[in-house]
Amino acid sequence: MDLLGYSNGLDIAPLLQVTISATPKELRALSAFFLQCADEIENDPKGWEHEHFPDDDSVVVFNSARV
Repeated sequence: MDLLGYSNGLDIAPLLQVTISATPKELRALSAFFLQCADEIENDPKGWEHEHFPDDDSVVVFNSARV
């Protein structure tokens, strides 16, 4: 697993750590999103590329098999 992000809005770079400040409801929504992405990647490993978290476009899951 790689953690990546934008530091200046233009260049994607590796992150050493990610901190999530969230309510239990938000964490459950994020967890459900991750599980959905995992299921979709397993069902279509070569076709599934990425998905944005519906409630916060700053969270993106990318299929590492597509790199």
